[in-house]
Amino acid sequence: MIDSNHPSVPSLALELGGQNLEPSDRAVRFFLFVRDEICYDPCTPLDLLHHYRASSLLERKRAFSAPKASLLRDLRKASAIDRVILELKSQGMSILLAEQNLKSALKLADYGSRIEHIREGS
Repeated sequence: MIDSNHPSVPSLALELGGQNLEPSDRAVRFFLFVRDEICYDPCTPLDLLHHYRASSLLERKRAFSAPKASLLRDLRKASAIDRVILELKSQGMSILLAEQNLKSALKLADYGSRIEHIREGS
């Protein structure tokens, strides 16, 4: 469920990434926010569609992998990082994109790598 237009998502993207950072630096900040500020919790509700929305996750501050990947994707979309990736790819650059959602990564990149990081005590 794409939620990148919900006011809380672009607002957070701007707060974390600003306008002056390179897209790669913004992407790192988004990843660190999702990894460190959204607690991994496999027991969070997942039976309704709104449980997967980035805006809902920002309110709960805890989720399992799929909603966390959705938040990361929506932050990326809200800050136009996807557009930069596609532009570089159209210029002939091979792209390796590592993120929690491999299927999403491969829609943009030539190569993808799935990453998952669970902090102790999460």
